[in-house]
Amino acid sequence: MIRLSQDQFVYAVERSDGSIKIGTSAAVVERVRTLERASGGQQCRVIMVIPGNERLEAQLHAILANWRIQGEWFLPHVRRFVEIVQESSPCPLPH
Repeated sequence: MIRLSQDQFVYAVERSDGSIKIGTSAAVVERVRTLERASGGQQCRVIMVIPGNERLEAQLHAILANWRIQGEWFLPHVRRFVEIVQESSPCPLPH
């Protein structure tokens, strides 16, 4: 059984160009701000937050490998998959 840290989350953000990043963070809102600065001002919107760690993140990356753009960024086609994962999560999305 995988034990998940209560203070770490797997998140997905959608950039204004439609690409989606899946990562981990204990501070999702702050991470999104950092991504926006690093993305040349492109707006990023959180579309998934679930309790998880790097192992779960790696599993999601493996499942979505065919749609990888580069690193942790994926094509917009993975959005529905991410929405389904979020729907099964007890975590509310940050506003």
